[in-house]
Amino acid sequence: MIVAIDSATRWAGVALYNSSQAELIAENSWQSDQRHTVEMAPRLAAMLQRAQVSWEEVRLLAVAQGPGSYTGVRIGISLAKGIALARHISIVPVPTLDIIAYAWRREERPLCALLQAGRKRLVWAFYRRGPDNLLAPPEIGFPADLLSRPQTDETFFCGEIDTAVRTALLAGNILPERIGSPADCARRPGYLAERAAEIATRGGLPASHAIAPIYIRPTAQL
Repeated sequence: MIVAIDSATRWAGVALYNSSQAELIAENSWQSDQRHTVEMAPRLAAMLQRAQVSWEEVRLLAVAQGPGSYTGVRIGISLAKGIALARHISIVPVPTLDIIAYAWRREERPLCALLQAGRKRLVWAFYRRGPDNLLAPPEIGFPADLLSRPQTDETFFCGEIDTAVRTALLAGNILPERIGSPADCARRPGYLAERAAEIATRGGLPASHAIAPIYIRPTAQL
């Protein structure tokens, strides 16, 4: 069993995945208003209880590594490290933008995966057919900065797209069919678990104590 933990942004979630049978057992996603510290562990415990799965059956942890909220990313990684230490199990860290890209890995169009970064800023990265094909390093900036970056007329925008971001994209001549719907844009912990299972088959997982958050900092001009 794999337990997935994602508290990287306001959109948080946990999931339980049976990798031996390729089956998603349980999944819980919600918007957390800076309450990750008090919400993550109880929701995780409740999920396992409802699924009637004990920690002895869990063989791997998956955690969203960032970028994202400074505090949120650290809460998720700290929770995963604490469980890993107590239960002697490994952690698979997955970049947050890769979780979004993994959900759209069969999309033929280039992807622009988005995260909210606070202060009306976004973090974004461009992909081609999933997380293994990152086209350029992630960046941070305002919607206008994103729209100024080179892109094709087919680029599909997905991830954390709220009303303000959707409005900015439409105002920048991005057609509605190139923007994910609200349900499309939810970052699901089930995809985090699936991606972690895929990574685990490659071997070479990092030591739990060596896992560090990923942060994207603005450049001077931003």
